[in-house]
Amino acid sequence: AEGIPYKNILLDSWWYYRDPSDHSVILWEARDDVFRGGNRGMGEFGEQTGWAFTAHNRFWSNRTEYDELHGGSFKFVHDTGCPCNTTDAYSLPADETFWDYLFEQATREWGLATYEQDWLWPQFLGMTKLLEDASLGRAWLLQMGAAASAHNVNIQYCM
Repeated sequence: AEGIPYKNILLDSWWYYRDPSDHSVILWEARDDVFRGGNRGMGEFGEQTGWAFTAHNRFWSNRTEYDELHGGSFKFVHDTGCPCNTTDAYSLPADETFWDYLFEQATREWGLATYEQDWLWPQFLGMTKLLEDASLGRAWLLQMGAAASAHNVNIQYCM
C-alpha cells in the first residue's frame, strides 16, 4: 500500500536453519538461500529498506550448532524426549553468555531490533527438565532478558 511508512519487518521461521525432523532450531542465522550471503545479505536488505527487524525464533534442537556437543561454544541443557511427542528432543541455552553472543551478532550483523521467542508452549511442555525443575524456566527467560536489555533488543513472547 502506497504511502504507508513501513519501519519494521517481521521475519518468521523461514529465514533460519531448522532441523527437518522436528523443525527445532539448528542455527539462528540467515539461510543463504533466503538472503544471498546469509547474515551479510540480511544486513544489506535492512540497510536498503531502512527497516528494523523483528526476528522469530522457536525451540532449540538437541543438535543445535551452538552447543559444545556439536562443535559450538556454549553449554546447553538437553532433554531426551518430549513428553507430548517422544520423537522430538529439545534443548535450552545453559547460561547468559549464549544470549550475549546471539544478540550481539544479530544487532551488529543485520540490525535485530526485536527478538520474538515463539513456541513457548512446546518448549515448556516439550522438555521434561522444564517441567521438573522449577528454576530452569525462570533462569532461561531471565538470562534471555538480561542479554536483550544489554544489547538494546526488545523481546516479544508468543505461545
